[in-house]
Amino acid sequence: MFTTNLTNYYNADVQQVIDDLRRTLDTAKRAAAIERLGLMLDEDLPFVWTGSDLAFVASREPVKGVTTWMLPDKSRGDGAQAGITFWSQVWVKR
Repeated sequence: MFTTNLTNYYNADVQQVIDDLRRTLDTAKRAAAIERLGLMLDEDLPFVWTGSDLAFVASREPVKGVTTWMLPDKSRGDGAQAGITFWSQVWVKR
């Protein structure tokens, strides 16, 4: 399982709720767990998105290669697939 934890956030109670979610398919239990999880994350506020990531800043002229990435299904990417920037595929045209 892939997770993005950019802030290295950890809360044992939050982790327990996530573990509970992984162990049940019961819709009512999952809904209750997700509600608890939302309240906990709202209380801790581990991160706040305030703008775009670097891939979008780098996509201005004369930087090339950001919008030409291919997604796994071979369709054209937008330069921010899964929030990952592959700087080895980006160059500056001089």
